[in-house]
Parts: sequence; structure tokens; C-alpha cells
Amino acid sequence: MDNIIDITICVDNDAFGIDYADQSQEVSRILQSMAQRIEEDPDLLDPTKCAGFSASDRNGNRVAICTAKRI
Repeated sequence: MDNIIDITICVDNDAFGIDYADQSQEVSRILQSMAQRIEEDPDLLDPTKCAGFSASDRNGNRVAICTAKRI
């Protein structure tokens, strides 16, 4: 079976700034944070062990979710 890693980030709040340059910095920060969590706990990518995890923007708002799925 194949696995899919799905990451969704909502970018429509103040933490993402006013233009794409600001948005890219915050998206990058969130992705780096998620990558670090995955490196520390590889089971986060195992759909049989984890239902997914979320990440927050710099203001503390939950704006991202990562889920692993088997297809």
C-alpha cells in the first residue's frame, strides 16, 4: 500500500502579513516546525499510529494540519 502525507495550511490571518513575501516566510517557518516534529517522532507519518497533528502560526493560532493516509 502507498501512503500519502497531506499538509494543509490556512494563510488568511494577520500572521501571514500583507503580501506573498510575508506569507512565504510564515509558511516556511510552519513547515520547518512540522519537519522538526516529524524528525523527532517518525510515527507521526504512520497512519496506523497517528491521526495527524497540527501546527500554529507565530501568533499561536492553529492554522496547519498534517495527516498520513494509506491508499
